[in-house]
Amino acid sequence: MGQEAIKLELIHWLSNLTDEETLQNLKIVKDSKDSIEVNTKNLTDSMNRASSDIDTGKVSNHEDIAKRYGL
Repeated sequence: MGQEAIKLELIHWLSNLTDEETLQNLKIVKDSKDSIEVNTKNLTDSMNRASSDIDTGKVSNHEDIAKRYGL
């Protein structure tokens, strides 16, 4: 069964679904997937910024920071 057929089958099933608990559980799954996608994008963006900072020398090593703050 192709993706489009599966989507249509699910749409039909959802449109006829009356069980509140199942609907709420499906909403939780959908929301958590959205959250994972956002968090993955944020993590990727952070890693790209860190890589850029390293490439441009905008970082300090641990020893320099410890000296600067008297640690």
